[in-house]
Amino acid sequence: MIKHDYLHQFEENGLFRVDGLLTNTEVETLRILVDELMTGKKSLAGMFFQRDPNSSDYQDVTFDQTVFSGPSLNYRKIKDLEYIPEFLAAVQNKQIKSISNLLIGEEVSAMRTMVVNKPSRSKTPLPWHQDISASWPMSMPPILTVWIALDEVDEENGCVEWLSGSHKLGEIDGGHLTSESSMTDLLSKHEVIKGVLKPGDAIVFDNGVIHRSNPNLSGRRRRGLTICLMHAETFNTKTNTFYPKIFGLDALTPQEVSTLAHVPLNRPIDYGE
Repeated sequence: MIKHDYLHQFEENGLFRVDGLLTNTEVETLRILVDELMTGKKSLAGMFFQRDPNSSDYQDVTFDQTVFSGPSLNYRKIKDLEYIPEFLAAVQNKQIKSISNLLIGEEVSAMRTMVVNKPSRSKTPLPWHQDISASWPMSMPPILTVWIALDEVDEENGCVEWLSGSHKLGEIDGGHLTSESSMTDLLSKHEVIKGVLKPGDAIVFDNGVIHRSNPNLSGRRRRGLTICLMHAETFNTKTNTFYPKIFGLDALTPQEVSTLAHVPLNRPIDYGE
């Protein structure tokens, strides 16, 4: 059931919390799959992989190599997970469907479905940013993201921090990365919400909410599964292609994607950090 105040929280704060979105069994299944993908025991050709540079300078995060480059638990991101049956089933969770229907509509697609990983002792931060930008070639901006903890998430291992209510400001500095000068002012006016979560808990947030995460100072990993959702009629204006359908008529099914040998070649690229 959708709590009656989800809509109010989303409109006022730009985010809300959903405890126990995934069960312990579902979380454990996905954790095993994440490690199998990172170590090459499971694969799908064409998937996006990005290594963690383990650098305190975010500029060292590069897109020079975005394919699997050998077994490692130090991948920062793995995308295209909507084409892995178990991940697709997870993001088609009944609660996510209900939330999407409430905040977007019946026909919903995904800009991206990915695992975001902070390896233990990783120095890499994620700076303040929005998941919208005037420069992204999209017919409409994405609407919301569901961030699901696959590990215990706290301040020590780099939980996400959100600036409550900042979605009401629209695109700041053109959207996406937010300047230090803007943040100095914004931090004096908005509450910072820290995403301290148990495995399976989630935060649903408006893509316009400014957010960041600090380095992982712990000896523990910090893995999250995220899906960025939007109206299904949204298309990439550069390639004139639509994004994978998650809910609604002709949405992807786990059975359908289980037959794939490669990420569909016409899948539009996503944007953001």
